[in-house]
Amino acid sequence: MLCVITQSNEGFVNLAQTRSAVIGVLISIAGIASTSPLASAQEFLSDAQHMFFDQSMLSRRFGIEIEFSGVTDEIAEQIIIEKMQATVAERLPTGELVFSSPYGEVRLKIEGQAWRYELDPARFERQVAHDKIHAPREVVFPPMTFKDVQAIQDVGIALRDHGAVGTTDTQAVSTQVNVEMPLLVKDGVENPKAIEDFLNLMRVYSDPEHYAQIEAKIHVPAIRREYIKDFSPGFLKRIENKNYKPTARQLFDDYFYRQSLEVLGIKGAWTMELETAKKTMMAQPDPVVPLVAKMLRMRPSSLLLLAFPEDPLAKAIIATRWARAMPIVEFREHNTDFDIRTTIEQCLGIVRSVEVFGDYDHDTLVSKLTGIDARDLVELRKNTQILKGAPRVVRYALQDPKTAYIKNQNKGSNGDYVWIQLDPDKVGERPLVVAGNSVVFNRRGIHRQTLLGKYNPGLENVLIQQAMENKILESKLLRKYVKGSMARALTLPEVTDGRSVNLDTLLEKLNIEFPNGWVMKGAWDLATENLFISDKLNIPELLDAYRNGFETFRAKVEKKYKGADPEEILTALKEHEGYRGWKIVQLLANPETVFFQERVRIVKEFRVEVQGGKVLSKGSTIDRYAYKKNPEDKSDITPEQISGAEAFAQNLIDELPDAMRFLPYGFDVALIENGTWKLIETNPGGNSSFLEENTASIEALDEYLGRYPDLVDRGKIKLLTPEEQISWLKKEFADLRINPVTLYTGMTFTPNDIIDPLYPRVALPKTICERLLLAK
Repeated sequence: MLCVITQSNEGFVNLAQTRSAVIGVLISIAGIASTSPLASAQEFLSDAQHMFFDQSMLSRRFGIEIEFSGVTDEIAEQIIIEKMQATVAERLPTGELVFSSPYGEVRLKIEGQAWRYELDPARFERQVAHDKIHAPREVVFPPMTFKDVQAIQDVGIALRDHGAVGTTDTQAVSTQVNVEMPLLVKDGVENPKAIEDFLNLMRVYSDPEHYAQIEAKIHVPAIRREYIKDFSPGFLKRIENKNYKPTARQLFDDYFYRQSLEVLGIKGAWTMELETAKKTMMAQPDPVVPLVAKMLRMRPSSLLLLAFPEDPLAKAIIATRWARAMPIVEFREHNTDFDIRTTIEQCLGIVRSVEVFGDYDHDTLVSKLTGIDARDLVELRKNTQILKGAPRVVRYALQDPKTAYIKNQNKGSNGDYVWIQLDPDKVGERPLVVAGNSVVFNRRGIHRQTLLGKYNPGLENVLIQQAMENKILESKLLRKYVKGSMARALTLPEVTDGRSVNLDTLLEKLNIEFPNGWVMKGAWDLATENLFISDKLNIPELLDAYRNGFETFRAKVEKKYKGADPEEILTALKEHEGYRGWKIVQLLANPETVFFQERVRIVKEFRVEVQGGKVLSKGSTIDRYAYKKNPEDKSDITPEQISGAEAFAQNLIDELPDAMRFLPYGFDVALIENGTWKLIETNPGGNSSFLEENTASIEALDEYLGRYPDLVDRGKIKLLTPEEQISWLKKEFADLRINPVTLYTGMTFTPNDIIDPLYPRVALPKTICERLLLAK
């Protein structure tokens, strides 16, 4: 509703100016430029939508009011009839329409000024005629739940497509969301939890930093500022006091009586006796202060009025229709951009965040929930002046920021590429979703609980990735679909026919099965490098070396490198001569996850990076052990070898089924003495350290990530839903005679997920998963 504030106060105007200045400073500090339509990257509203809008809010009731202009009443009527399955129930003399629908009563209102002159029939009639032509319109929806949100969204999109105009620099309209709240008082009994949540909601929404982030996100035009103010300075001071724990009655009196007195400029508003404050307020010529009753960014008045509807000031407010007594809070700040679903999710998410986490600071809370350092959250708000539609790429290093924060890690030559860092083993309690047209490259699949984007190239068919981290499944799949690509392999139970044998017997059987030599591997091996266990080694001597102080050494290393990339820890452990003996002990402790592979005579081994079903190339294919050599020493690598490795890898990829073809891989391929090529391992997922250590690989991946959204949008990359991935895996388990209970100890395969107790996750609402392209 468009209104004019007839009462003002010089002190309050100064507050507004001061808050604007504070917001300007905060926006400047955060690196946000409010003139850009893409000038917010990671902030309060986006995180409310993606982190805090959860399954519990799908049944929460809300009401929506969409204000607009630019389409005729006839067109708006037809849109409501079609999208809401509605019929016209009444045509009012004012020109407004009342509809009946399966969802309840819908109204098409005229947002004019005629209501002000209802006691002056002649002027009222003139104003009605004027409003019919010039005033914006408003669709008022009945209380609904999120399961019916598509109908509201369809109305918004249809209005937009027919030329409706929302908020502009010259049109002060908005989309208002009324979220149902628990009653503060019921049958005369106060609800302490409802009061606490309500108070915290006011605190969180009026926090200056959150205010700045909201403004940078939605850019409220100056023409609307008159209708969306903040609380008075005195009321802000009161609710910001952490020791302020009011009853519902005290909150009502402070909000309506004392705040109104302050806005009217009456001295002593917060110090005079309460009864004096009440008498002074009710003695005013007009005790209803529009700002307190209505004109706020988030309006709490309805819920307070419902708690004490018989209060004299409450009766006066209700009588003037500035506010109604209802179990709601109204979010009034959002511009009308016709993306109604997003607006609803944001408002519901704000309410939910307070109900779960109480009064909070955004960056502090998000950092706690995700493990992403608050400094990196600031980085995600920087460098956002990008071309409209251009993707924003986020990559991360595996290093716990609490242990060692890497400064100046923005390695991209373009400000659109942001580097942060994550604890390699920590998963978030709720994932942070990078706002906008974002591309997040996940090095580890477990970090889908920590960090997501609209596009997630490191998580393509992530459940199949997760299963293929088990090298026994990897080996069996590759030898099934691309025969001869990997060396022959047998599991330990297959070698021993499932019987227990001693070490001598095992070695004897291995020498028979693999006359050309063998290599011992674990299903969950990581970073074996060239310290593999083979027939060429003296196994008893390795075990003796392990017993000679390795465990003490390991404890020191893990303490020193706490929070580091697991590969870095393994590299340090390899300095002890007992490392391979320790590996043998670890492997034999879980015989179902041990396998042996025919040893091949390798001339040279290469890391071939694969993205989206294609070899990445462009300099990204390198010597597998290049990091151990002088970076300038490339004399032993020929262009022909690089071409051969890439051609072998691409031919292999082309033979894979769609379920496997589009996974990211870090193929290790080897040139064999006889001139042929073999795949050593696929390294499924984005966890190839060369993609952040090798300059050519970094640049090649950055270029690919920049065009990734276009590849997905054009259907060049085929993604399976979680249900399709699990179904495919179960078929392969049956065909390959794999028992997931023994091969994936402790893990559970559900119809749409793989649950690993080491990395617990919460479920995202399906609508968000679909929108983030986690399921295509």
